[in-house]
Amino acid sequence: MCRHPETEEVCTEEEGGVWEEEKPNTSVKFEKEARTCLGAYMRKAQEGDAASEVHEGYVGKTMELFDYTDRSVIGPASYAKKITAELARVKPLKGEWGAVGRGYEERYPETWEAEVRKRVDKNWCCVIDIMDHVIDESTKAYAGTERADDFFIFHDGLSAWWEQGAQEHMKERGFEHRQIRNITANVGNRYAYKVVGDSPELCRALDSHGFADLKRTIISYASLTSIYPEDDPCRFKLGTPAEILSFIRRAWTVAPTSKRIVEDILELPSVLDKIIEHGGCCVPDDALRHGRRLELHSWQPVQKGRKGLMHKARASQRKDTLASCVPPHPHVEPARKLLSEME
Repeated sequence: MCRHPETEEVCTEEEGGVWEEEKPNTSVKFEKEARTCLGAYMRKAQEGDAASEVHEGYVGKTMELFDYTDRSVIGPASYAKKITAELARVKPLKGEWGAVGRGYEERYPETWEAEVRKRVDKNWCCVIDIMDHVIDESTKAYAGTERADDFFIFHDGLSAWWEQGAQEHMKERGFEHRQIRNITANVGNRYAYKVVGDSPELCRALDSHGFADLKRTIISYASLTSIYPEDDPCRFKLGTPAEILSFIRRAWTVAPTSKRIVEDILELPSVLDKIIEHGGCCVPDDALRHGRRLELHSWQPVQKGRKGLMHKARASQRKDTLASCVPPHPHVEPARKLLSEME
């Protein structure tokens, strides 16, 4: 970034600006991540909705994210084993645990279950916690609408989500049959009553195109706000998991946009029709996968000669469409304005 040496304001070289020294990039063997569960939904437009948010009579919204950074998601059976292992781990210990043989029950007689969960939760996240978050946030989102009691949830092929104990929890919450999944297809194989693993085209507003919009927005925001001072709270930084989480939390409030969510979800019926038409198999001519996932499929030769996203059947899959999908954000617009004035 070129700044004036006295005022620290961004300016050109002709105006006396001096370029900052190039900052070194640190490469690490094991990069840390920010891990979240993100959700989006569509509802009918209501009185009071901003006209800019309404698309074909609907409004699309993103929901509060679930943070499980530094943890791995496991099913209830595996989580129960972690609890048992932690209870056993402290039995031989002395010191703060007292005599050998004392454990959580003796040290925390009133709250030992919560204490052992707190310890296990430092490294592991039971999928039931994510399920409860998804159900609670979705219920809150549809409260007061005509779909308050019959909205459906979609989650991808995460094995922990679809294992027996987790699905028993969904049944207890009344959502066993309120999740999009196979019912009559794939009977007798591992995908019975589940969703197939590699099906981004079914995860509308998220895996299908919503995450692509979010990623593009994150990259753009990080670039635009790089002109802010390092300690500016409005700057979007990607240095640590905590910074990335803050970044995602802020960007997720505006990207994907309402229009993008709505047009993406409205495509679900056509996707289902094509899958049914092809007998539940992959639909090679629709090019719903790309990159490394495309290379894993046996029908890859069908794709040879096609030029990336230029010929995608839907506009929301094309690169030129994605380029225009970086929405405004109050923390970014001052930087965008400043840079535009320098042109």
